Formats: sequence, C-alpha cells, structure tokens
Amino acid sequence: MITKSEPGIWCDYCKTQWGRVKNVWHEKAMTEASITITSVNPKSHGQKRHYCQAHVLEVTTFTNTTTHEAYRWSLQDQVKAIAPIQLEMDGQING
Repeated sequence: MITKSEPGIWCDYCKTQWGRVKNVWHEKAMTEASITITSVNPKSHGQKRHYCQAHVLEVTTFTNTTTHEAYRWSLQDQVKAIAPIQLEMDGQING
C-alpha cells in the first residue's frame, strides 16, 4: 500500500546513505519522506519504507546499459507485479 508520508518522517534511503556521527544524524540524512510504502505481506507484519522524492525517482527509473535509454516503472506497477509472487511464496497459490 502506498500513502503520503506523515510530517516528520525521514527517508530511509537518506538515513542509510548519510547516517550519523556520534549519535547525531547527518543533515542530509534528515530529508523528509514524501511517500510511505506499507507491506501487505503477512510475514512482514506491515513493515513500512519511507522515500523522499529524489529516492522515489531513483527506485522507479532504470537505464538500459546497452542503449542508455531510461524507462520508468512506477511504484504502483512494481507493487502489482510482485503481488502474485508474494502469494505464491506465502503458499496461497498452488501449482
């Protein structure tokens, strides 16, 4: 499920990329998230991922290494594509 992030939530990618020094977050690690993705897989217990706009663009734009043409794959389409695989992994689809 994809929703708008609550105010005061920071981007998980930025926190990972910039980190903190002596328990103080780097200034760029405190980038506000624009969207939150909540996993609907029962095994993930509703785990949430938060993305700023720059990282949303990064995870939805892919470049062909041969032709160097970029194409976009929206988060909504990525979620739809993985849904049948998730069901199969959970044993909800047989054979």
